[in-house]
Amino acid sequence: MTTLMSPRSLSRRGLHVGQTDLPVVEARKVWGHNQVVGRSNHEIEELPESEEMGADRVAFGPIYPTGTEDVGYDPKGINRSLLAREASKAPLVAIRGINAENAAPVIEAGAEAICVTAAVGAAPDPEATGARLVKVIEDAGGRV
Repeated sequence: MTTLMSPRSLSRRGLHVGQTDLPVVEARKVWGHNQVVGRSNHEIEELPESEEMGADRVAFGPIYPTGTEDVGYDPKGINRSLLAREASKAPLVAIRGINAENAAPVIEAGAEAICVTAAVGAAPDPEATGARLVKVIEDAGGRV
């Protein structure tokens, strides 16, 4: 489960919950109504439910294979990412398996944001890897 902390104790403006975490409406009661709440989705059919719950952002994936966490879902790839973008009214956050080598097609497919963990966190030089990822995103038409 996503760790839930008081927004007063953090300078963050958002929270992300998974399918089996706190429902969005409950997260808002704790986190605050002015905070951004996103929700994970592994299938396109889950997107409307997340939007009906009031999620400000919808995460979709895994886009690519990932070694960070076994989520039990097959990678969706760019084609499903495009379909998710078309199916979602909320901003789409592409998740899992994304790195500097494969981020450009994800941005070009219409993801408003990407989430990376191991791509930067497990890199030998996280700062250089992060800078490279920023350049890839900007070159693909995204903004950081």
